[in-house]
Amino acid sequence: MIERPDSSCVTNSGNAMQVFLSHTSSDKDVVEPIGAFLAKRGLTVWLDAWSMTPGDSLINKIAEGLESSDRIVVFLSPDSVESNWVRKEVATGLVMELAEEKGLGDKFIVPALLVPCKIPIMLRDKLYANFTNKAF
Repeated sequence: MIERPDSSCVTNSGNAMQVFLSHTSSDKDVVEPIGAFLAKRGLTVWLDAWSMTPGDSLINKIAEGLESSDRIVVFLSPDSVESNWVRKEVATGLVMELAEEKGLGDKFIVPALLVPCKIPIMLRDKLYANFTNKAF
């Protein structure tokens, strides 16, 4: 028997929620197990290492991943808040939130703290998931 994901993992159309995991490469060893944990719970996870192959256009594939996702989880660490890629993914998500493209209002971007760091100013008003000192 296949276990149905709980209702918080399902979109209004009945599909599994897709989550884009925004992170920097130096945090990959922590982010990949979290992605596996989320996938086991019924979410569709967009992670660069799992969703891209050699020869893919970085910009096109990341844009497709952002567009097709129901949430963006931004993993925050001292390295990620300095990453140009993470900054661009956050900026794109904020534009999508402001435009209410996903119909989620201000819950499209979900910050997740991996290591204590200075939270980017545009994310400071959001509650964040605290993954400091957690193992997966």
